[in-house]
Amino acid sequence: MGLVTFLFNSIDKVQTSLSNDSIIQYKEIRFMKVLCNHFFLILTIFLVVGCDRSVDEQNQDFTWRTTEQRLGTHFNEVDTNHFKPPIVTQLEFPIISEGSVLWGATGRDYFGHIYFGVSTYSKNSDTAFLYQYSPQSNSLIKQSDVISQLKKAGLYSDGISQNKLHSKFYQAADGYLYFTSFDEQGENSKKGILPVHGGHIWRKKTNDLDWEHILTTKEALIAVNTDGRYVYALGYWGHVLYQYDTQTQVSNQIRVGAINGHISRNFLVSQNGHVFVPKIERSAKNQLIVNLNEYDSALNLVVSTPLEHYLYDNKHSKHGIVSYINMKNGDIYFVTAVGALYKISQANNSKHQVSFEVFLSETIEEGGYFPSLFSINGENFLVSFGRLPNSKHYSWLVYETSTKTTATYDFKNYDNKILLYGSVTRDNFGNLYVVGVDQSNRSKHKPIILKLSYD
Repeated sequence: MGLVTFLFNSIDKVQTSLSNDSIIQYKEIRFMKVLCNHFFLILTIFLVVGCDRSVDEQNQDFTWRTTEQRLGTHFNEVDTNHFKPPIVTQLEFPIISEGSVLWGATGRDYFGHIYFGVSTYSKNSDTAFLYQYSPQSNSLIKQSDVISQLKKAGLYSDGISQNKLHSKFYQAADGYLYFTSFDEQGENSKKGILPVHGGHIWRKKTNDLDWEHILTTKEALIAVNTDGRYVYALGYWGHVLYQYDTQTQVSNQIRVGAINGHISRNFLVSQNGHVFVPKIERSAKNQLIVNLNEYDSALNLVVSTPLEHYLYDNKHSKHGIVSYINMKNGDIYFVTAVGALYKISQANNSKHQVSFEVFLSETIEEGGYFPSLFSINGENFLVSFGRLPNSKHYSWLVYETSTKTTATYDFKNYDNKILLYGSVTRDNFGNLYVVGVDQSNRSKHKPIILKLSYD
């Protein structure tokens, strides 16, 4: 039991034994609780901000997680600098193999380390790589690769490929960092043929180089999310949702449904543990139907909400939910591949309300592609790196939810030969991280990591 927990428990026991006329004693005990709260806050700041790899992360009590830590992000107050574009710094990154790329696979731990999943093309490599970045020391540490970990787990056989680390990285309430890998050899979206070697769910302690294997799936696992206890992974084809209970170590799954090889790049999890996954089907009259299905933690369907602005007509290959951010009050904002911003707000403990907000292109029509989304303060201030309709260059977008006011700024140094992705992930200094690939040289693609900072 931690010191703070012990103090709280001791105070509570004394408090419950007081008689009704012990007002002075009660006030003294409440004062002690306030002191404990301040002590707890100082201790948390010291551990999270002041420490780096010297912290014994294996023995930490993770029940004290802050809102930002639960959501895998960072919030700070908005100032005048946030109404301008950020300063962009491209981090130096080693060329692992020909064609290595980062498909939005970012995340962070409670101590502010940032994680990058580096995928490769199956024709060049059979594995994908994990890196940890320390903003404090500006150092990048390789934390193994998928094939090496399959061998250590006794799960490898000749010819196995796992060339994708595509999911985000989330630290759950048990202190482990969760993520997925998958193969893409032999897959066929039109015929619904799964990749030969499927996918895997992994977890690791943040300061361990080796990983722990959780689950093997026949589907490729493209995305991960969590409410703290339950870790979810989304597989294709057909939007198969896997659930892993970190307390009981029990796994479950349901098939949500997605036709013609469609796969959403992301799905959503609310603070009360509900999961939101798009379902794509056709009606008896061959009309395309898209709903956002909401499930509770028992994987029971709560409600289906139509998503009008999700796909361009009959183009199933679009990327679905391309970016998202969870807010302090439990709201979730997400962007679809047609540039539509949606909001999920919690109506009550049993279900949520899904509403269309605005097209980020500032037009009345679908368009644009914004595969990143962050909130500066977790309240009413969103930012995004993306491309406006028919633009050859990236733009920085600032959106104030309370006034529905949008401002955009051109980034002409980044054109459409560069693919950039990434939501949520910020370090303890407030920097934002966007990753991708530079395809300017067709014969040799280069991975990109951008750190977005404010003065």
